[in-house]
Amino acid sequence: MKSANQLYKESGSNLPFKEWLIEEQKKGELDIHDRKAFINATGENDILMNKPTINSMVNKNKKLVIGLGIVLIGFGAYNLIKNKS
Repeated sequence: MKSANQLYKESGSNLPFKEWLIEEQKKGELDIHDRKAFINATGENDILMNKPTINSMVNKNKKLVIGLGIVLIGFGAYNLIKNKS
């Protein structure tokens, strides 16, 4: 796959790279992996693929808490059964 920079050079466009990139993204011409250098509406770079979102962090923490809860419940049940014997 070619990068957005390679496609820009091959296009021979007179637009600056950032403007060309915005236009290509609006047209939907770039693949998703090329969108990691997406230029947002304010002209700033957003590294979409490497930028953790709140939802992704919450989901990871939920899985961790649920996993620890299961281990603790199992450990508590084991101790109850062991102490009753």
